[in-house]
Amino acid sequence: MPAISSDPRHHFDRGRAARYDERIREIFPGYEALHRGAAFLLARLVPEQGRILVCGAGTGQELAALGGLRHSWRLVAFDPSPAMLELAARKVEKAGIADRVTLTRGTIERIDPEDRFDGAVSILVGQLFADNGAKAGYLRQIGARLRPGAPLIIADIEGRRGTGAFDVFFSAWREQQYTDRPDAKEVDKDIAHVETRFHPVDEGRLRRLLAAAGFDRIDRFFQMLVFGGFVAFKKG
Repeated sequence: MPAISSDPRHHFDRGRAARYDERIREIFPGYEALHRGAAFLLARLVPEQGRILVCGAGTGQELAALGGLRHSWRLVAFDPSPAMLELAARKVEKAGIADRVTLTRGTIERIDPEDRFDGAVSILVGQLFADNGAKAGYLRQIGARLRPGAPLIIADIEGRRGTGAFDVFFSAWREQQYTDRPDAKEVDKDIAHVETRFHPVDEGRLRRLLAAAGFDRIDRFFQMLVFGGFVAFKKG
């Protein structure tokens, strides 16, 4: 969950950043499948010479995947964590795509609003924003930087706490965590983190937020227990 919030709880020091790639795969069992699906979906939707905005550079996982799939894409990513950006820079250098990647420290406001992109990716980032206007503002900021017709891939923990479906999916995810991971105390901490610091919304609410931010043609492309992925298009 690459942080773009100004909340220091969501920032990554060197220790947490170094462990991110390993731990996110433990916490999210569908992590690899989501990223591959998102990359191949964008490959069908973004022009060969397209520019893509990556929301939350993280350790460079998405950048390496996208840049390796289409060798003519140019990628712009932001993240407020210096430790994450350092790892991302190393990963894109190792992948041989550094000349096509621009890394910016900060939030999406640091990206020139006059700059227009042919697609955007927001994976495990939107859930950091509370549905008190912050989440809506984040989606509007993305939409303002996309060309008409450009796709947005967005994936987060999805659902509304207290509803039957979400509670069942969350319970199944919790059992999977305790079954597959040996350190129960670490699992306790991760579950508490998800329950207290993330702000999921259900599909209906997400569709309304996306529509208000200037998107339409919204479709689901991924589901793994509480993790959901959607593609939406900037209105023309």
